[in-house]
Amino acid sequence: MDEIVSKCHEVACHGYTHRGYNDLKPEEEREGIIKSRKILEESTVGRS
Repeated sequence: MDEIVSKCHEVACHGYTHRGYNDLKPEEEREGIIKSRKILEESTVGRS
């Protein structure tokens, strides 16, 4: 992750479980987005 961020690449995510959002209930989708975002923010904030 450090190398990706240090080279100014964009960090993105396909979701926490990598399941299609059409297969998820709204609450499962919401939880996955929140969890993924938290992990990415903790991994990248202040590293650019």
